[in-house]
Amino acid sequence: MSANASSYNSHRLSRQGVPVQLSTDGKQYQVARVWPANFDYELVFCTNSYAGVAGRVMGVQQFISRWMMVRRNGTLQFNVDYGLLKASVSYIIPESVTFAPRENPAENESVYQVTCQITVNGFQSEEQLSTRGKINTLMLSTEIAPMQTEGHFIPF
Repeated sequence: MSANASSYNSHRLSRQGVPVQLSTDGKQYQVARVWPANFDYELVFCTNSYAGVAGRVMGVQQFISRWMMVRRNGTLQFNVDYGLLKASVSYIIPESVTFAPRENPAENESVYQVTCQITVNGFQSEEQLSTRGKINTLMLSTEIAPMQTEGHFIPF
């Protein structure tokens, strides 16, 4: 796991947090402090078939073809509903797949291994939520008189 430096709002998410749950009386809400994170995984697909059997056994060729199709089309992306927060989770799949050839096909059982890497761009949060008060109405009781600025320059 590592920090996702390419996320555009990581400071706001980790410092202020995001509201995830509103209290029943509507006067408080719970906040989750989250930060964007990358999760790196290595997947190993094992099979005893190189070409596969249609509809029954997925072979090496079929797995690599489907894996590259997922990479190209982005079909693994999804959203996570975390209370009031809807977090988009994406991924990065490299363009290459490692396929280890069998050492001695005559003496050993035919087992093929395909190794793939995937980086999931998700979020990590603290275990405990914090509670904050919600401002429903704002009442002003004092009015500030406008300043007389005729002929004077006042820099702000």
